[in-house]
Amino acid sequence: MEFRPCIDIHNGKVKQIVGGSLKDEGNMADENFVSGQDAVFYANLYKKEGFRGGHIILLNARDSEYYEATKKQAMGALQAYPGGLQVGGGITDENAEEFLTAGASHVIVTSYVFCDGKIQMDRLKKASECGWKRASGFRFKLQEKRWKVLYCDRPLAEVHRADDHRRFVRAACRLL
Repeated sequence: MEFRPCIDIHNGKVKQIVGGSLKDEGNMADENFVSGQDAVFYANLYKKEGFRGGHIILLNARDSEYYEATKKQAMGALQAYPGGLQVGGGITDENAEEFLTAGASHVIVTSYVFCDGKIQMDRLKKASECGWKRASGFRFKLQEKRWKVLYCDRPLAEVHRADDHRRFVRAACRLL
């Protein structure tokens, strides 16, 4: 068994929230635990213990008054443990490189690629073809004319592609 640590950051603080209680409006969430330590403390702890593959999740929306404080915590943790942690929560084509440059091993693009329960094909294409060296959270496997979209190394979807690998023929996607 592997231990995959997580650093959840909400309103600029490391915390554990009650599942399903997060609300963008009012920056509210029910909390199980709020740490007195910052994200750098946990990143250093995970680095010291040799835990790799964990993730940092920014729980505030980018338009939140707390987003910059949350982002600052995340950036500090990534810099403290370069290559040791993934980052997710509001990652887009506009900010992914910033987090990778700060030290993220991968970016988690779930909310960027999926919207209203559907894969956004144009965003999937950007995530796979852009210069992100480690556009993960999803991992793409090209198999002749289709991709397998993997999440946590488990198949999540198949995306069928044209013979011309630069274009998508149709949004033929099957969730697995």
